[in-house]
Amino acid sequence: MQVPPLTDACWLRLAASRHVRLSITHLPTLMMLDRVRSSNDEVAVKAAELFAYFVRWSDSLAPELAQIREL
Repeated sequence: MQVPPLTDACWLRLAASRHVRLSITHLPTLMMLDRVRSSNDEVAVKAAELFAYFVRWSDSLAPELAQIREL
């Protein structure tokens, strides 16, 4: 599945809010999301880190990417 571009607002929403819930089946992805959200980095930095992670693992994360596209 294709990853939305970094300029898509879904990455900022995902990085900025703990209230955005995804049904995650891949435990390392859940841990990554929790780590990034709890960091003190700026939201844009968090979004870029999440984007890079999903680009790298896009073949394994189709269910999660489908949900992210809906954010």
